[in-house]
Amino acid sequence: MDIPTSTRRSELPEPIARALQAMREEDWDSLAEVLHPDVVWHLMGTPGFSMRGRDNYLWRVRMGGVGCRRPGRVLRSQETFNGKHILELEDTSGLRVLDIVRLEDGRIREEWQLVMGTPE
Repeated sequence: MDIPTSTRRSELPEPIARALQAMREEDWDSLAEVLHPDVVWHLMGTPGFSMRGRDNYLWRVRMGGVGCRRPGRVLRSQETFNGKHILELEDTSGLRVLDIVRLEDGRIREEWQLVMGTPE
């Protein structure tokens, strides 16, 4: 059985594509539009943390730092059997980031993020 391993960036669900563009442009109003009011963001790794709520998400992204990478480009993306979207991103500094995104009602409802480091 041939299972596609990736999709083109143009095939990203609209809320994810809009969120990435908004982060690149630092357009926080546009980013807020695609975030669920009760969005949950999990930063995996050491130290790991989770935060809940659109305002907290936006505050953390504006602040920058660990887990708040500016997306440079989507290297690969795939939708899972249960509707989550897995993205391998390269941020503007060259670091690789793994994002898993769950959508609900056309908005980003939950995100898991792991900064993987530089490519080998």
